[in-house]
Amino acid sequence: MSLYSKAVYILLGILIGSVGSYVIQQTKTPRVHKLQFPLALSGGTVDSPAGILPKGTPLYYDQAFPEGFVRYRVYVNVEGVKLET
Repeated sequence: MSLYSKAVYILLGILIGSVGSYVIQQTKTPRVHKLQFPLALSGGTVDSPAGILPKGTPLYYDQAFPEGFVRYRVYVNVEGVKLET
């Protein structure tokens, strides 16, 4: 086998692996948790009021960390309010 054909096989393997990885990531079903009870959110300063997510709000799994906590995403639809970007 020549060096050229080995390089072609390596590049072909990388391409197939990349496409396969992309397809798996795109077709993966997101893990969703629906709140069974309202969830209070706090942050900012001590004086700032806590926000509340109502029962039934979907939380989308994002990432688990080695420190022991898990990050979820919450999507918010905003209507009738002009937000500056």
